[in-house]
Amino acid sequence: MSASKSSRHPRYRHLLVALLCIASLAAAVSHAPAPLQARPADSLDWPVDIAVDPQGGDVWLLMKTDTAQACAQRYSADLRFEASWAADSSAATIAIGRGGQVGVGDYDVVSSQVTRTLRPRLTTHTALGATVDQLRFDDASVGHRDLAVTADDGWLALTATTSVASKPILGQLLTLDVDGRVRRQPAPVDASAIAADGKGNRYVISRLADSTVLWRMIDGRDAQQLRILSGAATGLAVLPDGRPVVARYATGPTPPGGVACELALIDLAGGADQGIPLAGLRSREVAAGPDGSLFVLARRDGAASDQNWELHRYSNVGEQLGQVNQLAMQHPCSFVPTSTAGPSPTAVATRGPEPTATDEPTLSPTPSPTSTPTIQASITPFPTATAPIPTTTAPRIYLPWAQRD
Repeated sequence: MSASKSSRHPRYRHLLVALLCIASLAAAVSHAPAPLQARPADSLDWPVDIAVDPQGGDVWLLMKTDTAQACAQRYSADLRFEASWAADSSAATIAIGRGGQVGVGDYDVVSSQVTRTLRPRLTTHTALGATVDQLRFDDASVGHRDLAVTADDGWLALTATTSVASKPILGQLLTLDVDGRVRRQPAPVDASAIAADGKGNRYVISRLADSTVLWRMIDGRDAQQLRILSGAATGLAVLPDGRPVVARYATGPTPPGGVACELALIDLAGGADQGIPLAGLRSREVAAGPDGSLFVLARRDGAASDQNWELHRYSNVGEQLGQVNQLAMQHPCSFVPTSTAGPSPTAVATRGPEPTATDEPTLSPTPSPTSTPTIQASITPFPTATAPIPTTTAPRIYLPWAQRD
């Protein structure tokens, strides 16, 4: 643009002045120190899984942060905060081995010239966060569902094998032996949680319409159906006395904004089942301590959806022993784990012997006459809408089809 042309057209002069002002302002800003990114006032870190040390009784929370990171937090059995450390940002599940190791279910990125795939991976840490080993499940699995510990210090990983959100979740139970071999067994359709006792029994819960099915899984055999419970469940644990504990929701009507839920303590020895009501809570995960107490990760009705997480401790007869709210869970990841100390970081799991029976158990909407009696909902129904299945403010797992409900 020439000076004579700009003098003939005043609008060109105005445009030139505006451009020069903008350039000067941009130069000034570029030399100014960049402000620290502010944390939104209404954004809190939130828990996604819970585990208890089967020997020491420490309680572990796997947290997701508002900066898209993950953090493992350790509390004492009486819910006093002790320490925290950073986990892989893809961490989705947590479990504590009998030797004190912390297992974290996360993902490993496998890339090629054509595809980029997320493979489930087990990363084990010391209690202080140092990485011990990493084991990638290099098979058809596409997502973590849950993680548990076997009676002989191995690991159990419940993974999903479907990638279509509109279809039922097909999964498999991976048993990781101490020698590094992995045994695979088909899991019931829509299985969401796994737990084990000290005698080698493995239990799984799965969704069936508006009900929950409790299964026992034994290597090389079809899953055995133990109970059909009313309501939807997401959490599963086993008490030291062998009783499975299911955190479930009522399927009957509830008050506006409210969800009725309870812990169902299942007596498989033929005694009476128990129910512990969780008034005003939306139970999410449950873990059992070595002293028989129960730790419940839940959400509080009537609070902001991103600030209503709570951690509760109950005796196994329903007495409340402690509580931590979400504000009290806001601890920074104090340190980043050290480099891998184990002999085979990111090793690919070797395939162990396959079970002889691989047929998927068939679910029926109602128990047969010879089935174990159904536990009836012990929660008083209310005269309004059906209870919704709670959702978190952010996905538990980055793959929506593998997300636990």
